[in-house]
Amino acid sequence: MMDIKNNPHCPQSLDMDFNHAFQKQPPLSPKLNMGFTLFELIILLTIISILASVSVPSFTDFLNQRKVERFSSEINGLYMVAKSEAVLKNEDVYVHFVNLTASYKRGTDWCLVVTTSSTFTDCTSNTDLLFFIDGRLFKKLNIRRAMSYEKIKIDPVRAQPDFEHGEEYVDLVSFYIQNENKVTSLRSHFMGRFGIVSL
Repeated sequence: MMDIKNNPHCPQSLDMDFNHAFQKQPPLSPKLNMGFTLFELIILLTIISILASVSVPSFTDFLNQRKVERFSSEINGLYMVAKSEAVLKNEDVYVHFVNLTASYKRGTDWCLVVTTSSTFTDCTSNTDLLFFIDGRLFKKLNIRRAMSYEKIKIDPVRAQPDFEHGEEYVDLVSFYIQNENKVTSLRSHFMGRFGIVSL
């Protein structure tokens, strides 16, 4: 066996590192081995609760905004389908606001329907549907239709809505989420232009 201490090729620093590595380390003091103190845990829990109370309302606002954007996209698509189908089929197409009134309501018994039928009263019926929005998917919305319109007829030649009272534009559907002050509407112009507007 080779003796490291008397070997001329082994530097002395290796000898010190070797001896140092096998020295017994003193035990940690009991104070350093305890973990967190009660005071440190209370401070940590206070910081976590403050961060949670700040982030929850902003997350709720984020979710509500996504719901409004989703419904806006759905009704925009519904009206676009109604105009397109009227021209493609070369016949009158109707947008029905089933179980909606001119007053805001919150519930799930309503639906928005595009069909070629001039009458449509049952949200569970699926005959002659071109597009359908189910109110059960948007139960947190407060929603209403335009005052005088339970349905809108789309002209097949010009793809324009038939406003019976000669209005320049009509807010066909208006909606908002509870505790939000921002009302959004699907607005249609008598010439056929339409879009989502915030009131």
